[in-house]
Amino acid sequence: MNIERSGFTEYAYQCNQSVCNFNYKLRQGALFSVQEKIFYKDRYKPSFSADELSYNEVLSKLDGNKIKNKFNNEEKITPPSCSNVLNFIYSYNSLQDDPNEKIIITSLPTSSVSSQEDTYPNYQYSYGFMVGNISLTHSDNAFKMKTFWERKPYKDYFLFDSFQKTSEINNIIQLNGKFICKK
Repeated sequence: MNIERSGFTEYAYQCNQSVCNFNYKLRQGALFSVQEKIFYKDRYKPSFSADELSYNEVLSKLDGNKIKNKFNNEEKITPPSCSNVLNFIYSYNSLQDDPNEKIIITSLPTSSVSSQEDTYPNYQYSYGFMVGNISLTHSDNAFKMKTFWERKPYKDYFLFDSFQKTSEINNIIQLNGKFICKK
């Protein structure tokens, strides 16, 4: 059974690459009943109080991505140039009227890896990776989020570390992550 259909409202959640925590509040006039949460086909039991359900340590399954898979399989990775990614972000942001719809660069691309790669000339792939940090706010709607990234260039090179919803009023989530590029 869907938790929200049984009288609860999800008011907060936070996820990192390993786990998520979800919090639900009982709506006024609804009948309290403990519910299991089904997430990626796994079932979780909550801790609860008189009007709240909390699901902690729910496996997020956010630790997989195409770049990591290629790296682990020793396949060649060809990230876009940092200037192209930055140009895309700045161009995208210039078209947004609402500041909440912009991709915020919290740190420009840097790398301690690329300088180390130069010291191993026989290494099969020298990636020259640089990593920048970003954050953005987004609608708490899985369909809108999927379509937001659907046709974006470099989408495989944006990796999200965490996301959280902290307000039931505006239905907005905060995403934090990185973008991978090369020198």
